[in-house]
Amino acid sequence: MNADDLVRVAIAAPSDLACAHIEALLATSKDVCVVGAAASTALADLLGRVNPDVLLLDLGAEPAQALAHIAERVALPATVLLASN
Repeated sequence: MNADDLVRVAIAAPSDLACAHIEALLATSKDVCVVGAAASTALADLLGRVNPDVLLLDLGAEPAQALAHIAERVALPATVLLASN
């Protein structure tokens, strides 16, 4: 598969461990390339460094609070939201 055909995914989660788990799950796909991962608090930095096709965003235990915080600070690419509730 050509690198241009891969879906470029960035991961943001509440902890490095959560990022690592999500990245390990995505590593099993031939169609996905993880271009970066960071704690949710560093989302703006992450999106400034990489240009993902999709952001996989783990909202953690407080999804409403996390969304409000993120929406104020950064424009998001296509985004998949994960919530624990």
